[in-house]
Amino acid sequence: MLSETTLDRAFVEIVEHRVNDTEQVGLFFSVVKKLIHDAYESRLQFGERERFTERWQDMRISDPATREDLFKEKLKKTMAESGFTNAIIDAAIKLGSEFEKQYKKEFKIGRTKILKSSSTLIAAVFLYNYLSNTSEYYPILNVRRIDNKLAGRLELFISIPRHITKPLFETLHSGVLMSATLRPFDMVKNTLGITRDTVELAFGLTFPRERRRMLAVEIPPLFAKDRDNPEIIKEVTAVITDIIHETPGNVILFFQSAREALQYYQNLQPEVPMFLDEIGISAQSVREKFFKIGEDEGKAVLITYLWGTLTEGVDYHNGRSRCVVVIGVGYPALNDRMRAIESAYEVEFGNGWNYAVQVPTIRKVRQAMGRVIRSPQDFGLQVLLDARYTAGSAKKLRRYSVHNAFPEDERLELIDVVPHRVKYAVMNFFSDLQSLRFAESNQ
Repeated sequence: MLSETTLDRAFVEIVEHRVNDTEQVGLFFSVVKKLIHDAYESRLQFGERERFTERWQDMRISDPATREDLFKEKLKKTMAESGFTNAIIDAAIKLGSEFEKQYKKEFKIGRTKILKSSSTLIAAVFLYNYLSNTSEYYPILNVRRIDNKLAGRLELFISIPRHITKPLFETLHSGVLMSATLRPFDMVKNTLGITRDTVELAFGLTFPRERRRMLAVEIPPLFAKDRDNPEIIKEVTAVITDIIHETPGNVILFFQSAREALQYYQNLQPEVPMFLDEIGISAQSVREKFFKIGEDEGKAVLITYLWGTLTEGVDYHNGRSRCVVVIGVGYPALNDRMRAIESAYEVEFGNGWNYAVQVPTIRKVRQAMGRVIRSPQDFGLQVLLDARYTAGSAKKLRRYSVHNAFPEDERLELIDVVPHRVKYAVMNFFSDLQSLRFAESNQ
């Protein structure tokens, strides 16, 4: 990233060192800073400054599909008009490298307590990469407001991680990548740039089948255009209410977005405690209260969203969850970043939608589903609430179906259920389980 602040620091760094023949580098950085400033200021309409907060927000400077970069063209034109060539960047890199050597020396002999980095080198390397016309990066302009003043920065967003990870893997003699959601393996290898021979192992669901059940509910597909439909909201709310009522323990609801999570939090009226995982609120505090109720064999509802922090890396053992419900498919927002990733994969491997959107989304869904069964002794119910998950959707919905995106062993366990039968499916599972546990206790 290259911010206006970094360019200011680079300019000060050059002035402080008073190195001969460096005025041009400082002048070049000043030109770049002005271009960044003008790029966002020129787009603002009356009153728009107030919509910015301390969080960086994206502004488009390059088309995510064609990669036509208006800012880069403006920079090149300004460089030519000012008499700058790419040699100025080479000079800046050389100068910044000299500053880095000096900082390391000063740190080594104890003259400074902190090892400094050269802002000149940071700015120069960024601009070198930016002007190299590489498809590895997608450029974005970020803007935020601090103390009522706007600040901007350029960001080079890496569309495919293999440009970073491939060199790392090539330095290894061997390595082990392990996860419950790595499949499909060929996509993982392509994405990470693994070209060597590999041994691939996939294990099925090894925990006792009688202790788990996976339901796919034929709710009408929760496409973005239909999510605010009152009839669909009513039907989804009714099914969720049935699931909560018939589950003897904690229930986690994963919605497609934070907005939907809040919407249903306001609609649902269970007779048990209900917690909302909100943006800007500590998820840990919410999580601990929810867990405590489950560990004490009580019952509560946790409402969150797929792309939040609770789908992975959180252990739901000891009765912390007895049922997990994923509502909708939960595709990420198709903003410029996502479209740039999709476009990059399409150019590199073909089938950009699968690489950038479909597979990562189903991976998130499977991670969310995995929260409920954490050991061979554990038990629980997994519910996918959207017709696109059902086996029948492959014929009915065709390209909109996501059923075949799941590994085969998981597809075989999915049971299609119509909405008004969900209550009985949940009731039967926990009733069967109670009988099984009673029989086990008497052996």
